[in-house]
Amino acid sequence: MLNSIQGFGGPPPMGGMGGSGGPRGPQKLTEAQQQTVQDLLEEYDTEDLTAQAAKDLFASFKEAGIRGPGLRQAIQEAGFDADQLFSLAHDGQKPPAPPAGGPPRG
Repeated sequence: MLNSIQGFGGPPPMGGMGGSGGPRGPQKLTEAQQQTVQDLLEEYDTEDLTAQAAKDLFASFKEAGIRGPGLRQAIQEAGFDADQLFSLAHDGQKPPAPPAGGPPRG
């Protein structure tokens, strides 16, 4: 009977199955999710990004199940301003604040 729950205390599965997430730090994207973000962003120019393009990108991220702080990091690693992209996609709203203890923004 113990064999059926072996490994129960291991790390949480990737993919964001709800709940409160990990006890520390932002949830990382899988390599496949990071590649998806890069592939989607490659189709756009950082200088000529429209609000509609940003909305389309976030719709694609949502459809792929990609969200959270890991998405922010992947967007930045691809050379985009994550805050600007979020603002464009969400009618000028500011993105949610990063988790406490993160690097200062400036």
